[in-house]
Amino acid sequence: MKKRSIFWVCISTMLTLASCSSEELSVNDKKSQLNSITSIDEYDKSQLMNQFGQALSKVVFENKEVREFLKNEAVSQFDKNYDILWVKVCNEQIGNKSLRNLLVDKTSETLMDQVEKEIPQLNVLFPKIAMLGVEPEKYDTEDNELPVIVPNDSCNLMYFDGECVDSIPFGDAPAFNVLVVNENSRVIVNNGMKTKSGANSYKFIDPVFDGTQKEKKTKSSVYGIYAFPNVIGEKAINSYNYYNNLDPNANNSIYRQREYLYYGVMPEQQIGTFNSEVQDYITFIEVEPEMYFIISDQTSGNNQTQNNTSSNINNYDPIIKNCNNNGTATVSRKKRDFTTEELINELWTQGAYNIRFDILTSKSNRSIVKYIDVKPEDIWEFNLEREYVHKTMFRHSKYTYTINPNKFTSKRYILKTPLSLGSWDLSTEAKERYIFICEEDSGIENEDLIYINMHYSNLYSDGRTETKSFIFNRNIASDDLGMTSIDFYDPIIKARVAGISYVLGTYYHTGSISFGITTY
Repeated sequence: MKKRSIFWVCISTMLTLASCSSEELSVNDKKSQLNSITSIDEYDKSQLMNQFGQALSKVVFENKEVREFLKNEAVSQFDKNYDILWVKVCNEQIGNKSLRNLLVDKTSETLMDQVEKEIPQLNVLFPKIAMLGVEPEKYDTEDNELPVIVPNDSCNLMYFDGECVDSIPFGDAPAFNVLVVNENSRVIVNNGMKTKSGANSYKFIDPVFDGTQKEKKTKSSVYGIYAFPNVIGEKAINSYNYYNNLDPNANNSIYRQREYLYYGVMPEQQIGTFNSEVQDYITFIEVEPEMYFIISDQTSGNNQTQNNTSSNINNYDPIIKNCNNNGTATVSRKKRDFTTEELINELWTQGAYNIRFDILTSKSNRSIVKYIDVKPEDIWEFNLEREYVHKTMFRHSKYTYTINPNKFTSKRYILKTPLSLGSWDLSTEAKERYIFICEEDSGIENEDLIYINMHYSNLYSDGRTETKSFIFNRNIASDDLGMTSIDFYDPIIKARVAGISYVLGTYYHTGSISFGITTY
């Protein structure tokens, strides 16, 4: 790896020491162990993934057509991520051989059979490392220095040209393109069902991941998306274990999950008692990137060079410093690169966005008001453009970063403290709750009177429908982020994925901001 040898040789010893203790395998120990395997019975999943990654690195190094194919497949984002699902591509012809046979040439038919049997979700990620400006789209396929990384128990091992050459601590990211061998969490591979090409078929765990379909965005919509147990909570997962039938009329229908949580109702026991300690919570939010141009509007007298130590700074929206007419800004420095924190301080004024949630329930004619304060780096990937000028005898090295809000992408912000929406007793409250969201700015308050139809439960109440009036207060200068409704019978969890994550039954989206809810 000639181009990168300077970068990696300088830190490879530190990386190994930081990521692998004296009781764990070093790079050389791991390589020896992999090479010493003689029987298929000795393989476990980790070893199979390492053998696959080792062979893939050799094929990628030697074959430009393979590099071109992998790049194009990743950029197509069939699952809305830069994923290359092995069962989808293994039989694709590259030159006069399939991709699978190219790897068989470096290993054996027996090994590849075992890999595909034991790891049906086998995947190769061509990651986008936004902060460092590393993008699959920019990769030059003439460059055969495309290492393959395989996560292991103690560290990430790097393979290049068929050799294990380095290890990377968890959490560190190289400043160049790599491939990562992992398992796909957005599809389910049907091991026994074959496509016309002979590969195992697959399906998306939820239509939201289908990158082959054009995405339709509505003013207010709900749809599924995945989340991990730490976001959903144990009690909600327990409710899914009892109520997981997609049939809305079944005793164990997913639409009855809140009945289990609030009333202790079981499929075989349809009577329960309300538990006032259970509440609904917003656990994460996602803000559309184009909202930057809407919510970054209350600044310190439009002083974009605002000092980060200024008093009352949190009264203002953060905004990109010293930006030109198209909103972009550039910072540069000689000799030493920026840290992430330094880049944020150089590019952004301080402050936070005050996201306000007005929750309307039938129990009051005024909203319950909740706030979430977020910073730009919490909710967006900046996708900075990075330029590096090498040091010579006549000049210092120079690092330049450009930020362009038109290139922002949203990312999930998991709340450190979930936002409580309160308990939900259908004997005294309607089945719907309405949430109005804005980014609150200071200014003159306006009061409106709004009317909403509310429906009560036939099972726990009298089934009536009433028109409820609400007094609604909001500062005129605040930025509207839309509204949506929550129904008591919205499912919390729709499906489990490979035992590691869950598909949310309902994902709330206003067109400007999205959020997920759980109950416990």
